[in-house]
Amino acid sequence: MAHLIRHKLSNKLTNAAHTVSNKSQAKVSGVFARLGFQAATDEEGLGFAECDDLDYDYRQGMQMDVLQGENEGGHVEGEGDLDGDSHYQRDGTGPRPAPLKTGGSLDEDKPKITTWEAGWNVTNAIQGMFVLGLPYAILHGGYLGLFLIIFAAVVCCYTGKILIACLYEDNEDGIKVRVRDSYVDIANACCAPRFPALGGHVVNVAQIIELVMTCILYVVVSGNLMVNSFPGFPVSQKAWSVVATVALLPCAFLKNLKSVSKFSLLCTMAHFVINVLVIAYCLSRAREWAWEKVKFYIDVKKFPISIGIIVFSYTSQIFLPSLEGNMQRPSEFHCMMDWTHISACVLKGLFALVAYLTWADATKEVITDNLPSTIRAVVNIFLVAKALLSYPLPFFAAVEVLEKSFFQDGGRAVFPDCYGPNGQLKSWGLGLRVTLVVFTLLMAVFVPHFALLMGLTGSLTGAGLCFLLPSLFHLRLQWRNLLWHHVFFDVAIFVIGGICAISGFIHSVEGLIEAYRKHQQHIKPLHRSGDVVPHMKKKHQEPPSAIHPAVIQQPGNMLLSVAAVLLLFSCTSGENPAIQVLLTNKGLQYGKHAGTDWIQKNLEGVSLPDFSGHVTWLHLFKIGFTLTGTRIKKCDLPEPSTEFYPDSTGFKTSLSGLSVALSGEWSTSFMRLHDSGTFDMAVFDVDVTSVVKLGKDAGGHLSVTSVSCDARVGRVDVNIRGGTRRTFPYFVREFRNDIRRQIEIGICPHVKEYIGNFEQRLQAINVFFDVDQAVTLDLALTSLPVVSVSSLNLGLKGEFYNIKTHAEPPFEAPSFTVPEQQGYMLSVGLSDFTVNSALYGYYSAGVFRTLINDSVIPPDFPLHLNTSLMGPYIPQLPKLFPGLLMNLRVSATEVPVSSFQPDAVKLSFQGAVQAFAIQPNATETPLFELSVVSNFSSKVWIAGERVKGSASLDNFTLTLVGSNVGSFKTDALEKVARTGVEMVLAKVNETLGEGILLPGLGCAQLVDSVLKVHEGFVVLLSDAEVLTDRGFSSHTNRAE
Repeated sequence: MAHLIRHKLSNKLTNAAHTVSNKSQAKVSGVFARLGFQAATDEEGLGFAECDDLDYDYRQGMQMDVLQGENEGGHVEGEGDLDGDSHYQRDGTGPRPAPLKTGGSLDEDKPKITTWEAGWNVTNAIQGMFVLGLPYAILHGGYLGLFLIIFAAVVCCYTGKILIACLYEDNEDGIKVRVRDSYVDIANACCAPRFPALGGHVVNVAQIIELVMTCILYVVVSGNLMVNSFPGFPVSQKAWSVVATVALLPCAFLKNLKSVSKFSLLCTMAHFVINVLVIAYCLSRAREWAWEKVKFYIDVKKFPISIGIIVFSYTSQIFLPSLEGNMQRPSEFHCMMDWTHISACVLKGLFALVAYLTWADATKEVITDNLPSTIRAVVNIFLVAKALLSYPLPFFAAVEVLEKSFFQDGGRAVFPDCYGPNGQLKSWGLGLRVTLVVFTLLMAVFVPHFALLMGLTGSLTGAGLCFLLPSLFHLRLQWRNLLWHHVFFDVAIFVIGGICAISGFIHSVEGLIEAYRKHQQHIKPLHRSGDVVPHMKKKHQEPPSAIHPAVIQQPGNMLLSVAAVLLLFSCTSGENPAIQVLLTNKGLQYGKHAGTDWIQKNLEGVSLPDFSGHVTWLHLFKIGFTLTGTRIKKCDLPEPSTEFYPDSTGFKTSLSGLSVALSGEWSTSFMRLHDSGTFDMAVFDVDVTSVVKLGKDAGGHLSVTSVSCDARVGRVDVNIRGGTRRTFPYFVREFRNDIRRQIEIGICPHVKEYIGNFEQRLQAINVFFDVDQAVTLDLALTSLPVVSVSSLNLGLKGEFYNIKTHAEPPFEAPSFTVPEQQGYMLSVGLSDFTVNSALYGYYSAGVFRTLINDSVIPPDFPLHLNTSLMGPYIPQLPKLFPGLLMNLRVSATEVPVSSFQPDAVKLSFQGAVQAFAIQPNATETPLFELSVVSNFSSKVWIAGERVKGSASLDNFTLTLVGSNVGSFKTDALEKVARTGVEMVLAKVNETLGEGILLPGLGCAQLVDSVLKVHEGFVVLLSDAEVLTDRGFSSHTNRAE
């Protein structure tokens, strides 16, 4: 049968060649000819099309011959050498398509997908998580950002269409015939005849890298989102990634695109829900939309990030050949590309514009950071679902590429086919898929700086597959059919893609180097003193890396947006804070209320500095004026808007509608003419917006700097009294306008001056406090403040030192996370490292040494320090040293260790007791030495704004270490000593029962406080109340 098909094929090709032998062949000259963009002849096109027409018959004949040969128990000679034809190459060179293997399933048997299902898959690819970064693009691009959203949709739709066009050739009737099956086939055709297999290998490697890293990314994003959604859960990001991978294991059973399309549909629905939630919240604040903020401008430094976010939110080219080949109606592919990109363009533009109008200059890199915590948590859950539902598409594509490369490549296949005779998946095929899922997990968990590594590889593979190669292949294969504007578009896209690839590669390399340098700078060296405590072990803290998920879609999508990843990339310092202070939005708003009320109450009667200026009268004469003795008669101070501003790691305060009534004296001077009088002035509709950045100086002080300030004055009315009133009204209008401008110009400098004065006060605060003569406490900031949309977190060192040696303890502060409790204004977390550093400081200072003599023992205690009374415990002692007083020297042999455990505080003490007999001449004779091991536990709580507690003895053991009076049992002595320790604990519990008053906050006090003990740290949750005797009012509920 195959011989008949080959004969038929040969005849047709010979006839076709004879028919066109006299036809003219188009020639191309110039640089394009030298590059290989030569026009294909009609003979080549016809031969290509004829080969495609006969390909199916040929394959069927080959299968029949193979089956017949197997049935006869023999081999059809010569057929094994014919593993293909010139189906994929015009000149017959290059790798030939593999024949259908026995037991394989025909492509025709695979279920085809509808146009709608193909659209869901494309929508899955182009509606990635980049969408959440689009409002940030509008922030730095204005209307140009909106235009870029439309332009990027057109470009990416065009490159997708020209890539599919490379799969087709015209036959002799001018009909498009699909002669190639995949991206690899296009690359092989372009590289023939010189390098027939090189293009396919390069594209294969790029596809595998792109797709596998995309799968890894979704696992990383899922873990990161779950950690952010449930910060109170004792589950790490790596553990959440494992949970996500378990949920993704069923992807190993996907066998066709039809099943994948269902997941893409669900992914699109999840994306739609996210859009609805965000847009609905924005519409609820439509009255506050800042239309005036959307302008025609470009932020030169940050707009390239916006370009990356926008352009690479549309990329889907890597999936298109497979999607188009599996469509029931390939003729509807262009229509599908149009409606998917048009709908994506409309939704993205609407989403970006509405979100930016809502938050304006406060728009974050990821718009979910602007949402309230409740809505943000819900959106994060849907984002997790979206990430998990996005996984099957790149996973299935990666599996398909691997299977074709290693299992289905004809005689060159390395392994047997993954599918059985009936299309069932064989065990090794399932193993390949499960291995790929597990591999994505291992990469997500163990590869450091994955975002930067992804940007590095994606800069080359992503730009190449999405922009460079489609335009290049289109020029190479379709040159004879291209018009001049097609050539222009292809060349322009190739140049732009090359620039993107180079820029992204450079930024990624710089990011990796910078991340490595930061990691090295923050590694804290271990300082060991001469008194090394043997049982202490250093706690190694590996700096975790977190990737903000919202500006990531695929590895290749990092090109120009890699800078955004660097901004969001978290490299924690090796020096963890031992004390964390967290101010919530409730505390911020309370402070704003209290401050506003105090200002409103005390502003009236305040005198303002003298003010001088000049006005131009009739555009000829300059009249100087001075306002003196200006006092505030009345002030209508509206409630300002204050919020945390993560963009600048600080606060943003907006004051709108301030009105002030002023009175004072005026004077004017014109040449030698002078005039004066009094005035009343009303300033209306003053709007001020200020952004303040928090930082850390070299000494660990909190720093405050003004980032931006914008002031507007609506109207100024002036009523002049006194002077020569008949001449003055002529330029009152100019006078009033100039006053308005001068006030408007002068507001921001005064704001910055006030912030600068406050900064100086912060620098004057001492961050070291001497607790006593033995130890000092270091409360310097360990890192920059962390600001989110709902809280401010300050990390303090919280370490005690020996004042004399200032030696570091031989252990490091462990990392811990203070749970954010929006129901309280303030949260203070204290690590057990702080307590242990204090114990180490006192131990190294020799504080844990004391002398006990008989005078400090209560008279009714059963044991007294006299050798004659020690007979019941040490029988031989009264005989050897009768009637002598004794001294006990008690000291710690190791550093006491404290640990915080859920609802309990533990303390262990190991020491030594040395007993001496006091001779008549006051000399001391050593008697024996005991080892003491004791363990205590306690509970702490807050009642009546006092910290209270109770302690108990868990274990007490005495062991004889050495003796100059002979051996003796310590049981009886241990029992008496335990009684003594319990008596001391009873006194301690009396003091703890009375409690210790919570420290004050200057002009405020802590109220409604709660103390919670967690594993490794304790948290104080509290509200605050302004004290009325410190110049503030405790009533903060303002009348509307």
